[in-house]
Amino acid sequence: MAAALECIGSLQLGQSLQDKVLSFLLSQLPAVEVADLPGLVKHLISSATKSNAEEVLTTVRNNLHFASPADPRIAVIDRKQKGAAMPNTRSPEVLLVKELINALQTSEVAATACMQLEGNQAEPAQHKCVDLLLLLALHGKQGASRKNVEACLKKKLTSGQATPGWMCRALQGHQVRYGCVALAKTHLYVSLFFADLVLQY
Repeated sequence: MAAALECIGSLQLGQSLQDKVLSFLLSQLPAVEVADLPGLVKHLISSATKSNAEEVLTTVRNNLHFASPADPRIAVIDRKQKGAAMPNTRSPEVLLVKELINALQTSEVAATACMQLEGNQAEPAQHKCVDLLLLLALHGKQGASRKNVEACLKKKLTSGQATPGWMCRALQGHQVRYGCVALAKTHLYVSLFFADLVLQY
């Protein structure tokens, strides 16, 4: 998959062919080997344009559940695999989060589309683990992006769009907090964020 993505990135394709390639790659998200998932997600997000960024981010979000460190696409925790943990540096979950962060922090188009997508999740049941990870990745961009994320989270929590339990589920029991430097301080950030909300409300 890595060689194929590199080849695709070097080709000069017309818009019609680009759209077909994009549709094919998006369709591969549920099917590729888990080891190829980080690279595929990075390619999709990094190459997103204004015309397809919403489709790309929506499809990526719909395919990532982070219920199992062994495969971020699994929607329900597999209790049988509980003890089969990979070293943190090679965990598919860790590698995927790293690529998500890198892609969102280097692509303004993707970051804007992601922020809009997250802002549209207005019901508690709509919020998934990946949503908080995406928001924290955007938070790392500093500047206006950080302020937008904080405003979005505050609105979600104070208006009942999301719950503190959602944030806890997104962070607890995952290797991402150990294997990814960019998210190593998420627990501290979330704790401070909650404390700030308590002081204000």
